Amino acid sequence: MNLWKGLVLLLVLVGGVAGLYAYDHYSARYPSTENAYIDATSVQVSAAVAGPVVAVNTASQRRIDSGQLLLEIDPLPYKLALLKAQSRLDLARRDVAEREAAVAAARASVAEVKVRLSNADKHWQRLKGLKREKYMSDDALEAAEAAFYRAQADLQVVKAKLAQAEARQQQQGALDSQVVEAQANVEQAEWELEQTRIVAPCDGITDTVGVHKGETVVGYKALFNVVCDQDFWVEANFKETDLARIQPGQQVDVSVDMYTGHAFHGVVETISPAAGGVFSLLPPQNASANWVKVTQRVPVRIRITDADQHFPLRIGSSAHVRVDTGSQGI
Repeated sequence: MNLWKGLVLLLVLVGGVAGLYAYDHYSARYPSTENAYIDATSVQVSAAVAGPVVAVNTASQRRIDSGQLLLEIDPLPYKLALLKAQSRLDLARRDVAEREAAVAAARASVAEVKVRLSNADKHWQRLKGLKREKYMSDDALEAAEAAFYRAQADLQVVKAKLAQAEARQQQQGALDSQVVEAQANVEQAEWELEQTRIVAPCDGITDTVGVHKGETVVGYKALFNVVCDQDFWVEANFKETDLARIQPGQQVDVSVDMYTGHAFHGVVETISPAAGGVFSLLPPQNASANWVKVTQRVPVRIRITDADQHFPLRIGSSAHVRVDTGSQGI
C-alpha cells in the first residue's frame, strides 16, 4: 500500500514538473499580457477662422466620410475680404503696367523724333544746296532751318521724359513688393474663405458634437473629436522580461473584452524605446535609498489586421494579446 502511495506521489511530482516545464515553454513561445487597450487615430476638429456657425451637418456619434461637410461658418465677411484683397492686387498690377507703358511710350517718342530730326536735317541741307544755285528763297531756307532746330528741341524734351519714365521704373522693386504682398493677401483671403467650410478629416465616427447653428466659434479651438476607423491597433504593455523574444512582424492573437468568443488578429508593428513611465508627467525617480526594483512595462504597438465592421472596436477598451514569437519577424 505504501508502495502505491509512493508511486502516486512520484507520478504527481513528475506530472507537476512536466506541467511547469510545459507552461514555461508555452509562456516563452507565446508571451501575453492583459495590460492592453484598443487605440486608433483621433482627430480634434476645430475651426481655423472665427465667426458664427450657419450650418451643422452632423451630430454626436454619427458615421461620417472623409471630406464630408461637417459645419459651415458665415462666409460673407471672408468673401468681402477676398474682394478687397483682389482689388488691391489689381491696383498694384495696374501701377506696374502703367510705368512699363510710360517707358515704352517715351522710347517710341524718342524714336519718332529722331526720325523727324533726321528728315529735317536732310531737307535743310538739300535747300542749302538749292539756295547756292539760286533756286530757293530765303524764307523757305529759314523755315527748313527752324524745323531742324525745333526737332532738336523736341528730341531733348522726349529724352527727358524717357529719363523720367526710366527713373520711375527703377523704383519698380517697391511696386513688385507691393504686388507680391497683394498676391499674398489674396491667397490668405482665399484660404480663410475655404476654412469657413469644415470637412471631415477621415472616415470615422464623431464624438460628442456640442456646437450648434448660430453659435460663434473661435479660431483653433477644438469643437469635437472624430475617431478614424480605417486603422486600429493595440497598445500592449509587456513586461520588460518578455521583450527579448518579441520582434516587429510577429503574429498576434487579440481578444477584446467586449466581444467574448470573437478573435482578432494582428502583427507587432513597433516597440517603444522606453518604459511607459519614462515619458509621463512625473517620471519615476529611482536615485533614492528606499529604491525597490519593479519589473517595468514597455509599450508594444500591435496593428489589427482583420477589423470587422460587425464587431466595431472602441478606443480605450480592454484587450488581451498573445504574441507568437515563433512566427516570422523582421
